[in-house]
Amino acid sequence: MGNQRTYTVLNGVSATLRNLLSDRMEYRKTDAKEAEAVPVTIAPPDVQTGAGEGARVNLFLYRVTENPHLKNQEMLLASGSGIPMLSLDLHYLLTAFGDGEDSDSEAQTILGDAMRVLHDYSLITEGLYKIHNNLPAGLQKSILDDSLRGQFENVKIYPDPMSLEDLIKIWTALVKPYRLSVAYKVSVIQIESQRPKRLPIPVGALPSGGPRIYASSFKRPWIEELRVIIKGDPGRQRTAPYAGIGDTLVVCGGKFPARSRVFLGSVEAEAMTGPEDRILVPIPDHEDLQPGPKTLRVVVDLMMGEPAMEHSALQSNMAVFMLVPKIDDLLLTTLSPNKRRLQITGERLFDSQKEGACMTIIGDAVTQSIAYDPKTPKKIAFDLPASLMMGEYFVRVSVNGVEGLAERALVIP
Repeated sequence: MGNQRTYTVLNGVSATLRNLLSDRMEYRKTDAKEAEAVPVTIAPPDVQTGAGEGARVNLFLYRVTENPHLKNQEMLLASGSGIPMLSLDLHYLLTAFGDGEDSDSEAQTILGDAMRVLHDYSLITEGLYKIHNNLPAGLQKSILDDSLRGQFENVKIYPDPMSLEDLIKIWTALVKPYRLSVAYKVSVIQIESQRPKRLPIPVGALPSGGPRIYASSFKRPWIEELRVIIKGDPGRQRTAPYAGIGDTLVVCGGKFPARSRVFLGSVEAEAMTGPEDRILVPIPDHEDLQPGPKTLRVVVDLMMGEPAMEHSALQSNMAVFMLVPKIDDLLLTTLSPNKRRLQITGERLFDSQKEGACMTIIGDAVTQSIAYDPKTPKKIAFDLPASLMMGEYFVRVSVNGVEGLAERALVIP
């Protein structure tokens, strides 16, 4: 706004309304030798003005209220203050006076003309100029008072509904006979604070153990699909997310930078990054990775050299894969004409923590883990059921209710 004396805007609004009515009203005095404009006065209706008791229009500022909607409006002004400005609504009483024997009739005509002007020019801008001062266009005076120039809000004029009871109270307080009047509200008028704004002390260096805030423009990585490269067969990829120890998970998605880390459940696995849209993750032989559904997530460290923490890393969405038992080899030994022994080697063939949920299925025959000897995650052996006749059978190992997909064919001679 730039004007340090903005407290003069109250008087400036009254002057602006007087300029507007004086310049735009069409009614002229008819009792004068030459038609003259009706004077516009600014005073309480009971105060004698220079215009005397003749025909005139009077503006009475009877109330000032704070605008609640802009109470916390904060702007950086030319004065350097950022304190919210005082935003006000001004309430005026517009009264018309006539002259002579038919003064009431003339007052009604004058009032109607004044109301028309306020209706036609309900928004007063800096581009509205007086046209009756016989000056060139470039030198004409603006209707808007100088104190209102540069205001953030334009002067707006509204009819302000008021009950007859409230009007009568005003005239009773003035100790004057009631005259026909109309109430108007002018909104919004702002007075700039001259109080300097207090700015917070700049944040200095934090102590070594103090809080830290990290800001980053990185985009969160996301996982679209999991594929599986079978161990020993790199040219083959399985689209179903079933994998065993030693197989390689192919994480397909986006925004995987070189410092991406991959967690299988709570186990961090070695990640081999290449293009931004995929990561290769060999499944490690970790004791916490037992057959069953496992989650996979990608974590991107934001602070190089810092351990990955929730506040310093971006985490992808969760993906799920099934960790299954894996058969690498079958060895059938004939101990006697009626006794044959099968040895199976592989990964996650047995879980000692859940022995009751471990079994081997050959054809339709089921062998529970109680019959295993030995029984380790990498090797199990047991006697074949006598019900198995000569022929070819598929062997499946089930651990924790999860069956391996890498079925092997067993030929019983």
